Amino acid sequence: MPAQGDGVYDRWHLTEYPEGARVCAEHGLVPSASHGIRARYLVRYRDAAGVQRNVSVPEKARNGRPGGIQYARSLARSVLSAKEEGRRIGTVAARRRRNGPPTVAEYVPLFLAQSGLVPSTLATYENRLRLYVVSAPIGARPVDEVRHGEVREFLTGMLAGGVPHATVHGVRIALSSLFGAVWDADQYGLLINPVNGIRLVDPSPPSTVRLSWADIGALWQAIQPRYRVLLWLGCLEGLRAMEAAAVTVQAIRRDEGRIYVNGQHQGGEIIERLKTRASRGWVEAGTFLLDEADEHMRLYRRRPSAAELAKRQRRGFRPIPDSSWDLLVATRHWTPISRNNLVERFSEARRKAGLPAGLTYRHLRHHMDAVLIASGVEPRTVQARMRHARLDTTLNVYGYRMSDIDWEFAPASWTELYGIPAPPGLPAAALVPRSERPQVGVNSPPSAARS
Repeated sequence: MPAQGDGVYDRWHLTEYPEGARVCAEHGLVPSASHGIRARYLVRYRDAAGVQRNVSVPEKARNGRPGGIQYARSLARSVLSAKEEGRRIGTVAARRRRNGPPTVAEYVPLFLAQSGLVPSTLATYENRLRLYVVSAPIGARPVDEVRHGEVREFLTGMLAGGVPHATVHGVRIALSSLFGAVWDADQYGLLINPVNGIRLVDPSPPSTVRLSWADIGALWQAIQPRYRVLLWLGCLEGLRAMEAAAVTVQAIRRDEGRIYVNGQHQGGEIIERLKTRASRGWVEAGTFLLDEADEHMRLYRRRPSAAELAKRQRRGFRPIPDSSWDLLVATRHWTPISRNNLVERFSEARRKAGLPAGLTYRHLRHHMDAVLIASGVEPRTVQARMRHARLDTTLNVYGYRMSDIDWEFAPASWTELYGIPAPPGLPAAALVPRSERPQVGVNSPPSAARS
């Protein structure tokens, strides 16, 4: 191991060793004399006075003490940031020795190491916290002393300073997760998450894109047939893009007329972590969507034969993941639909259909919200269908006024589309069954997504 230099060092294994040295069977590396000791990692840095400092980190977390390579690397990055910004270098352990809870800045590496977040979300949170929180005055506050008003003032100050609303919103989410971890740990006497209840008003005007049934029919005609069922999952069930990509065949209960939402595609795999607790659950499904799902499975879910699998192997394709066999929609190579894949297919269909550039898959979800509200469905029922945690999100963020719904271009009747009884007062065109309507997209020119 080098005698000096900032960084993380593995005390269990050698970086320089003679040729032919024995390799550790467990890790595939050459063991050192310290192999097996509890404090496997060593974080080295020089303080402001140039004195070499060392922080020992256990091989993994135990008894509430942080550990592991992820924590060690996070701690090393915190030290580097503190040095570059001229802040005092400290650790959670050092703060405890001073008989007080850690500061927000000191708690960041511990939170990141123990959060259990997927890698992409972890990188996003780390970037937001280090750029905007660690070096700010709120970063120097002990975690148990931060109050609701301080956080609100900090976030509104970012908005006033010209930081984009989306960025400030992301910082708020990261801070809420951090203080939620402090509260869950129940170590520092935090009585309530100080970020709770803070709402940031977006100064930018809301999106004015309005989808009609004619627009959805045009999208259906333009998109690749393999992806058509995803359109219906968005505009009839209100699924988010990666929730739709994670729907499994087993989640569709035709006999019950329901679909279970229990995961999303993220980072190349299907995970069960959703946006909110309210996002998970059953949603009613009409016979139209169930028939479309059956037709999709008939066309695209036939398992390849042994000869086809052998041909894939000869051509160098990766083996088909076990999880892909259960998915309702997969690529032609039997891999899960990624966000980039869906965005590319949707954008291609949007251009072919002549719809505006601001249109995204999320607008399918907005369309369902707006149609249900405009049709007179009780707001709490709409909230449950949208799987929103808050009613104001259903009414004010997603919902928009639809004074005239083009039911004559809808692909089926209300009950066939949504799987629930039709509310009173619907026009006759909304009650015409699928069997008496033209094929989807026929004689339905797009309305250019009125804006």
